[in-house]
Order: sequence, then C-alpha cells, then structure tokens
Amino acid sequence: MSLREKVTKRFLELTEKGAQNKGDDLMLSFLEMLEKVYEKAVTRRRHAYASGIKKETSFDATVISLGNITVGGTGKTPMAVFLTKEIRRMGYTVAVLSSGYRSQAEKAGAIVSDGNNVLLTPAEAGDEAVLLARSLPGVPVLSGRRRTETGHIAVDEFHPDVILMDDAFQHWQVKRELDIVLINAANPVGNGHLLPRGILREPLDELERAGLFIITKADEADRDEVEKIYSLLRYYNESAPIAEAEHQPKWCVPYAQWLKGEISAEGLEEDSKVVALSALGSPDSFEETLEEAEYEVVRSLRFDDHHVYTERDLREASSLATAQRAVVVTTEKDAVKLSPSMVESMSVPLYVLGIEIEITAGEEEVKRVLKRVLGG
Repeated sequence: MSLREKVTKRFLELTEKGAQNKGDDLMLSFLEMLEKVYEKAVTRRRHAYASGIKKETSFDATVISLGNITVGGTGKTPMAVFLTKEIRRMGYTVAVLSSGYRSQAEKAGAIVSDGNNVLLTPAEAGDEAVLLARSLPGVPVLSGRRRTETGHIAVDEFHPDVILMDDAFQHWQVKRELDIVLINAANPVGNGHLLPRGILREPLDELERAGLFIITKADEADRDEVEKIYSLLRYYNESAPIAEAEHQPKWCVPYAQWLKGEISAEGLEEDSKVVALSALGSPDSFEETLEEAEYEVVRSLRFDDHHVYTERDLREASSLATAQRAVVVTTEKDAVKLSPSMVESMSVPLYVLGIEIEITAGEEEVKRVLKRVLGG
C-alpha cells in the first residue's frame, strides 16, 4: 500500500468513526479549521460566478453537467455512458468531456477518441476517459480539467448537438442547461461535513442548483434510508425530479475477450470462487455486485481510487486466488489500466465484469427532463 493510500485510509477512518483518542481529537479539530477555510473559498468562488463577477463560457451546443456533491464513488462513469446512449437514441449527437483526473491530459487537454478510434492510454488521458471512449463508439471523448478549452475543441472539431460534462457539478466556468446530480444511496452525504473534515465538496444548500437527481446504488440501502434521501433532497430542492438507479452486472468475460470487444453473456459460471481486484472510490459496491451475480467472493484486493497497477499487484492477486482455488475478477475501469503483458504474467485467469446502469424508478421523469432541455 502506497503512502497516499495509507493516508487516505487513515483519513476515512478518522472522519467516519470519529476520535478514538486525544491525538484524534487534535486532528479532527485541525480538520474542522481547514473545513472552514475550504467553505469560505468555495462559497466565494461560487458567488463570483453566480453574480457575474466571473464570466461563464457558453458553447454552440446544449451543455449537460453530470456530477455529485461528494467525493467518492457514485457511479458517474456508467451513468455518463447510460445518459449518452439515451441522448443519442433521441436523435442527437454528443461529445463527452472528462476531467482526466491524475493523467497527462488533465492540465493540457486532449482528444481521447474521435468517435472511431481510442487515441490515448489511461496514463495519458485518465482511466474514466478511456473507459468512456471504449464504451461509446461513435462518440468523441475529450479529456482535460479546463472544460472551456476541451469544450471549444469539441465544438470546432465535432460540432455536437450536446456536450455532456462528466464530474462537473462544481465546474462553474461553463454555462449549462442542466445539472444532473448523483447521490450514493449507501453514503449520501458522509458525516455531513465539508472537505477535509468530511466528503462534501460544497454546502448542501447548493443542491438547489440541480435540475435532476438520480439516487444511485438504490438497492444497497434500506427503503427507509432511501426515503430519508428523498426528504433531504426535497428540503434543499423542492422541484427537481428524483429518480433511482442500480448498477447491474451484465457479463463477466476473460480479459483477452474483453480487450477485443467480444462481449458475451456467456462467461464466468455462477458460483465460481473469485478474488475481487479493484481501485475504486466505492469497492464495497463492486464486491456486492459480484455477490449479486452469484459469485463467491473469497478475498478482495483493494487499492486507492485511480491507483496505477504494477506487476507486483497482479502477482499478489494471483497468489490470493491460487490459495483459494479461485479466479480474479476486476472492473472495466480497472481493466483499461492493465496491459496484456501484465495480465499474461498472471498465474490464474483474469475476468472483467461488465456493469450497466438501470433506472429502477423515475425513468419517465429522466426522459422528460432530457426532452425538455434538448427541445424535444
């Protein structure tokens, strides 16, 4: 485990479980002080755009933002795939803008896919961007933190009807027609504190900006908890429609088959023993999905979100699987970061699990909001 991963793990333990000793008390007090500084900075920046002191950039396209109010896994990437496909079914062309977090393109910006070919690696463009590009043939995908720049490139090069900005609820530099906010049913607002004392990116009052809420992983929470989320959202936003979604496993195929794009529902047999390998914001969700797909998760190997895999990591996964007479299963987001040579060095088979979003409540509301925004 890297130093960054150890610090992240310690931070989560501290913020979720609270102080266990005097040292923890001091640390939490320090984090609360930083939280107040962070809140002032976020509020000041938001006000600058809301008041017009700082100008928003407009594009010759309908702009839809997809994001959340917390850090961590809410399922933005599969939701971006779902929404893009839905908009295309409505007859519109789409370009997707990804942040390129922790990649070479994050600062410079780059075209990840021209709609026909995936042009960059995860190291160059970011794992989410490459996964979006692989999952959305026919759709240009661009990567970069400065969406004003990548947005202009998208308009000039591809002339889309719609620009979908992934992970952009707090990206106020670009004017948008719709903010879609995802809420993780299993951990909607964390401990209620802002960063770095908690996981909130901005105060909950800002939920009033949303034009549509989608509660993701709704099947991972009790119905009473989901209803509490409805009440919370209604407290801060009285009008935005609320939908619910689940992450559903659709297939589990060998890595080599996945790499070629040969996806089939016939893959790893049910009841197989598996070691879950992931580097996600919400590894629990992945492991629960494996169990829902009728696999027996005998061990799990978790790394920090956006972790760069090494051969040593895969050897560790192989050893765990060998000891349990199991195979290794990972996600598509993880698989894009693995090279064929790394996988070939494994002593056990590696499978890739395909997950898709299903809207389980409010599907017509989602379509209605999209039609209204797109003028359909």
